[in-house]
Amino acid sequence: MTITGIAKQLNVSTMTIYRRCKKNGIALDDLRDTETGELTAAGASVIASLFDATGPQTALTGDATRTSQGYDGVAQTASQAACDVLQARLDGANAVIEQLTSERDDLRRQVAALTAALEREQTDRQAERRLLTAGVDGEAGEAAQPRRRWWPWARR
Repeated sequence: MTITGIAKQLNVSTMTIYRRCKKNGIALDDLRDTETGELTAAGASVIASLFDATGPQTALTGDATRTSQGYDGVAQTASQAACDVLQARLDGANAVIEQLTSERDDLRRQVAALTAALEREQTDRQAERRLLTAGVDGEAGEAAQPRRRWWPWARR
């Protein structure tokens, strides 16, 4: 399949394909077959994954039995080409899902570690408060030992 052929299937211009590939750092020479110079099946899938889902669906609104040059030189229907495009998009989405799942798991581990550290810090602070108050906790300690103030004495 040529760049022009996939551009027609995706309902975009060839320049749009070149721009998207350049923007994403994809070398078109790596996507082409060395013998024929046409795009390989994997190359066509990579290019198709750069475009949103409306591209192949728009290309299918015409005659669904229309044939085009296949990836391996065999004629295939437009619906099969669209199926390949959608499969490439699905593979890309699955890769993103796996990446996000691993990031979520890492963040959950970090939250658990931070929660444990916070609990240790709170325990240490509570022990420090007990030492500073000589073992007397909170309100009961203040009621047991009234605090002396100097200002009532000054009013006399």
